[in-house]
Amino acid sequence: MRELSSIDVRHLVVELQRLVGSRIMRVYAPQDHALLIELRKPGEKLLVCITTPTVMHLTGEKGTMPDRPSAWCSLLRKYLEGSKVLVVEQPASERVIHIQSGKSAGTIDLFIELYGKGNIVLTDANGTIIGILHERAFKDRTLKREERYDVQPGPDVYALTETELASLLRTTDKSALHTFAAGAGIGTFYAKEVFVRAGVPPDATALNEKDIHALHRALREVLDAPVSPRVLEGGIPSPIVLESMSGGEHTATFSEALERCGERQAAPVVDDAFARQRTRLEKSIKAQEDGIAKLEQNAADAQRIGETLYERYVEIEAMLAAFRAARKQGADALEKLRAQHPSVKEYKPATNELVLDI
Repeated sequence: MRELSSIDVRHLVVELQRLVGSRIMRVYAPQDHALLIELRKPGEKLLVCITTPTVMHLTGEKGTMPDRPSAWCSLLRKYLEGSKVLVVEQPASERVIHIQSGKSAGTIDLFIELYGKGNIVLTDANGTIIGILHERAFKDRTLKREERYDVQPGPDVYALTETELASLLRTTDKSALHTFAAGAGIGTFYAKEVFVRAGVPPDATALNEKDIHALHRALREVLDAPVSPRVLEGGIPSPIVLESMSGGEHTATFSEALERCGERQAAPVVDDAFARQRTRLEKSIKAQEDGIAKLEQNAADAQRIGETLYERYVEIEAMLAAFRAARKQGADALEKLRAQHPSVKEYKPATNELVLDI
């Protein structure tokens, strides 16, 4: 199956506008690389399937979900469940889908990267990462918790002018098609469609002004083509009718085409062992963090008690002396003295110990 392009993501985001106004009810993580999000709005239940790095789409089937959530899934549930979807968008023409949802405490942003190795990133309202599927380090940025997340800007094909296209195609020694595919950020699949519509040979290396004008016109045709989702021969999903690949079986939505092409099972499951190991490590780390927090609390309590005893040393010493004297006078004297000191919960005559509520 081919990778989704920025054009595919644009059409998918249009379909995903159905999510706006719905409430996230449940988040599942059937595999390390996959999520299923259940949402509801009045009179409608919605399911969104995310399989990185290949695809994201609406689905009608929940499937079998794990009995126990992973640590990653639990984190997503903590922040997302109960929130209302406010925004579903594609930043510029990136292969990224941004879902913003909100609760009374504020907004949360979920970013699904549908390129490269794929990723899912959860940030707070300030753009700080609070959860991430895959931590990664690059030359110019690091993706991990507590770091800032920004969508990396690439070429915006929807704003590409004919002059910019001419400059792009005249500054390379590669084939025009591959230069166009990479430079415009639409991938080879749609680049071939643009060249077919423009009547320019895909293997052309030298282009004149007429060719560039035709390519820019054909690009706009592809970008503005009416929605007509279908599954093409070979199990290839497309949101529009193509001249480079005629025919295909029409589907009601692009999501249906993606799902019917088997994208939901496309990602390998070889990461399951890694996911289990990561879950075990995360549980171990959490247990250690909880243990440290308990020790710190115990130390704080001990310090508070010690400081109180020090501050009230003279008073407590006088109380002990009074109880020693009352012990010699009998039980009535002890009981009378206890009534005078409400902070005394118990007096142990055998060891001359006081139990105080301080």
